[in-house]
Amino acid sequence: MSAEKATTTGSSVSSPEPLYSTQNLTSAPSGNIGNSTLPERSHTYTCGEILTTRYGRFTSPLYPSSYPRDSQCKWEIRSAPKTVIKLKFVRIDLESNENCKFDSVTIYDGPLGSSKLGTFCQSRNDTIHSSSNVMTVVFISDGSIQNTGFEAYYSVSAAPNLMSEKCGDTLTRFQDTFGSPILSNAEQCLWHIIVNNNYKIHLKFYHFHMIDSESCRTFSLSVYDGTPQGALLGNLCETTTRQFNSSSNSLSIVYTKLHNNTDSLGIVFSGYYTTVFQNNTNVTLSCHSDYMKAQLSLPYLESLGYSFNDVHLNDPICHPQIVADWLEFHIPYRKCLTLKEVLNDTINYENTLFTSSVEPVVMYRKKLSLTLRCRMHQNIIVDSLYSANDTMVLTLTQYGLYSANLTFFNDPSFIYPVYNYPYLVELNQNMFLQATLGTTDPNLVLFVDTCVASPDPFHVRETQKVYNLIQNGCPKVSDYQQYPSPSPSSVRFGFSAFSFMRIYSSVYIQCKLVVCRQSDRGSRCNQGCKPRTKRAVESHPNHVHAVAGPVKLRN
Repeated sequence: MSAEKATTTGSSVSSPEPLYSTQNLTSAPSGNIGNSTLPERSHTYTCGEILTTRYGRFTSPLYPSSYPRDSQCKWEIRSAPKTVIKLKFVRIDLESNENCKFDSVTIYDGPLGSSKLGTFCQSRNDTIHSSSNVMTVVFISDGSIQNTGFEAYYSVSAAPNLMSEKCGDTLTRFQDTFGSPILSNAEQCLWHIIVNNNYKIHLKFYHFHMIDSESCRTFSLSVYDGTPQGALLGNLCETTTRQFNSSSNSLSIVYTKLHNNTDSLGIVFSGYYTTVFQNNTNVTLSCHSDYMKAQLSLPYLESLGYSFNDVHLNDPICHPQIVADWLEFHIPYRKCLTLKEVLNDTINYENTLFTSSVEPVVMYRKKLSLTLRCRMHQNIIVDSLYSANDTMVLTLTQYGLYSANLTFFNDPSFIYPVYNYPYLVELNQNMFLQATLGTTDPNLVLFVDTCVASPDPFHVRETQKVYNLIQNGCPKVSDYQQYPSPSPSSVRFGFSAFSFMRIYSSVYIQCKLVVCRQSDRGSRCNQGCKPRTKRAVESHPNHVHAVAGPVKLRN
């Protein structure tokens, strides 16, 4: 069979027993997903499918014969909520290269565009685990050497401790579950769901039970569109509705104890959410730590009777660029006459995109005046696009998160960063880290709340063994030391490798950072070391996660 003529679903043999129906599920479309894209090159052979059985097998096309050239295949493994997926390759025989840039198989921890679990072109013996009930495998080949390919098996098992004692969380996966805390004396628990731009969220509570008839007098469970300051979609004690849809890429679930003298648990609930891709073909807005990016469709602009030369910002010096069929503006928060307003617990950055022309006014031509606004609520960035007092009515709301970098340095001068990874260290070597918030706003402060050393570079689960370096702002190793930082939005600290390298031969340093306003004297950043009390809320929405590594012992 020639590669030029072949199109198939790939080689797959799996169990005939499906876990659940896939009719109401949505998966990330091929191509551009969030910030992740498949390689843009011509493919003469495509394959892949959605796998929904409890266990199964799939292979590269034509296996064990040589796979076709210029192939692109995608398998998406889906299982029921509260389950995870285990994947094992019994054989990988691809065109080998140090960076696997010719032929490769890539595993994503969720739909396409999620974090990568690895990219391989050589055999491996370990089992790969997902952190949710979705895993995606992508196979790519180029036009040169073709080998026999790969053979893989997967299985589905119950997620370890998925319904945990955590009082709140920040959920960023395309699909996930959550539930009532088993034991918690916190007055409020917040689950904040925030997924990629251009997705909306479908939330369903599949279990809601009151401990007694008085439960809803002393407890409440509410769903908000966006942050808890957004529109109330429903209080489950006051409505029979158990399904909710967001208007953007964010939802919040708030579980509140209304009276301090009540039992620790009054309502038992479990919920899960899925995401639906939304494609806006005319205008988009995304907010980042230090700038906003607005895109306007050129065909849409032409349909209104304008050209790209007719579109401006508050500052006419800030020009857009043309990217494909889009007019794209990069608008720094501190330039282009961007307005800044500090409210109670938000920082608003605002600019205006409008059309103007030196030609005589044409009555049928509508004016376009759009307010571009990024509203930062703690570490949550609200991306909004509102219309002004003219004839154009457009609304788009998105949410985002701050980003931060965690970098190793060679010595306490913090002049020479470490570029080569894995970072090889001696057992008693002192290590120096700098955490930096991706912003130039001088009014923001960064605080290190928690740092652990873990053999896993991805999400730290409560069941995993980690070595605590900093916990709730309190150093947990005797040799911890903090150093002067160049700005409030960065933190420098250090410790000895001995504390954790005697346990693990290879680790990643994972830190939970807190973003605060410098003027907020009561913020978490000004509280310093604060051992957790039983009444403390266990999850805060102003956390940013950063990872550095791997670090390995020098032989």
